[in-house]
Amino acid sequence: MDFLAPYLWQRSLWDSWQQGMDARLGQAYLLTGIQGVGKEHLAKAMAVKILCQQKRDYCLFEAGTHPDYRFVAEGAGIDEVRAILEMIEQTAQHYKVILIASVESLSLQAQHALLKTLEEPPGNTVWLLISAAPSRLLPTIVSRCQQIIVGAPTKKQGLHWLAENMPGASPESYELAFALSQGGVLKAKEWLVGEAGWRTWLNFLLAETTNPSPVTQETLSQLLTVWQILVLDLLYCQKGVSEHCLLVPLLPGIERIAKKVDPFFLGKWLEKLQYWQQQQTGAYLNASWLSKSLYNEWMGAVMPSKHCD
Repeated sequence: MDFLAPYLWQRSLWDSWQQGMDARLGQAYLLTGIQGVGKEHLAKAMAVKILCQQKRDYCLFEAGTHPDYRFVAEGAGIDEVRAILEMIEQTAQHYKVILIASVESLSLQAQHALLKTLEEPPGNTVWLLISAAPSRLLPTIVSRCQQIIVGAPTKKQGLHWLAENMPGASPESYELAFALSQGGVLKAKEWLVGEAGWRTWLNFLLAETTNPSPVTQETLSQLLTVWQILVLDLLYCQKGVSEHCLLVPLLPGIERIAKKVDPFFLGKWLEKLQYWQQQQTGAYLNASWLSKSLYNEWMGAVMPSKHCD
């Protein structure tokens, strides 16, 4: 019995894992993939499959009180990891399952402690490690795990999931949110919630309005993401491959702007946006000043007569 089902686009992975589990349950699994594809949901479904044979077991799991399950949140320190290692030395009723979210966020010291356990694994313990950036893990941790690459849903699957889980939006809103999430459909929910803001940004960048919503420290990353996707779509149009565009509902406006802007400018602009996206990590950026400065330069190239005050 599956108390917690994987998402539709994870079914083939799920079936493959179950077949392997029936033959021999692995000691450690590393689930990788972009943010928003449901890695944690799949890992929890795996944990439930291992631990929950009865409804009572699943109720304990849902409540976070199952004696043989531990969830380690993003950014856990060495002390929390050591506490987990001490816990697994105790005798389990059947299996112990440890799920670590964003394992790459563990400190180097915590990663080394985890590696030591993976190298000398106690019996009846399964590690489920989740990472969107496995390149930041110790290579020896990766080598000790069976890797499961969690792919993104197809556009059809993603739009269907959004319509079921976020009812009330328009088909165009679903399509744009899915495009902006770049396949990370769980992140698309966040885009739907913040639609009022990024819609005005897109309209402004396409020179269709003059008053974009204010950009804050919290929304600056979204603006830069929206802008990068728009620039890529403009480049696709200029190369004559508009079928690769993501912002399909806005294609008429994108094609109109693509005819006006220098491709060299767009290439350099994409590099500039990527630079500022990277600068957000560990640095304070004045979102209001930066957005207005970028707006003015952009409009100078797209619509020379328009500027952002």
